[in-house]
Amino acid sequence: MLRAAEPQAESPVWSIGTADRRASEFALAPDRFRDFLARDFGYEDKCYLVGHSAPERDFPYVLPGPVDTWGGTWSTAGWRTHQVNVLFGLPSGSEAAAYRLKVDLADYAKVFPPLVKISVNDRDAEFRLEAPGHNSDRQRRPSLTEPVTDTLSLAGDYSEATPRSLEFPLPAGALRPGGNEIVITVLDGSWILFDRIVLEGPAGTQVVRPERCFVRRVD
Repeated sequence: MLRAAEPQAESPVWSIGTADRRASEFALAPDRFRDFLARDFGYEDKCYLVGHSAPERDFPYVLPGPVDTWGGTWSTAGWRTHQVNVLFGLPSGSEAAAYRLKVDLADYAKVFPPLVKISVNDRDAEFRLEAPGHNSDRQRRPSLTEPVTDTLSLAGDYSEATPRSLEFPLPAGALRPGGNEIVITVLDGSWILFDRIVLEGPAGTQVVRPERCFVRRVD
């Protein structure tokens, strides 16, 4: 008698944050979003290295969008986009398995809903986050000097927050042994507020913890 193959067990390979619909464990929380630039977050040379970095020090609780003047956009500076970079290593043989990346958000902007791009190595996915009463297709285009609004949850009040989970399936071959990179950015609109980022894969998969250095990729 033939039996169908059982699906691969999915368990957390690594996670950043706790799935509690809050961002209290991250840097700048609960309300210091205006210090995002001063703390040097958002640049391409800034990274969170799994197994080495700490959420409360190295991962910002919020990621601004181009609309947010507190993220650097202004009439004299132009549009500013920022990114969060996550680096991690996997052992040999990991490329044969499928994985799933989940980016859990505690909340996101409603006045100018964000367009989120997630890149995993050479694969990209985009997510337009809509909200009741706000349609991005019919909404006016923002200016370079929009006032700072829609910040209730950014100040630590989650009473009107709308959590959202973004899932990115990764087939076999998407991740590689050695260095892997995840980049999260807001291409359009306003901010996103993080809850947890987790990579799920076969049970027993271990992250290669860096010692003296981390090699992203060799070409």
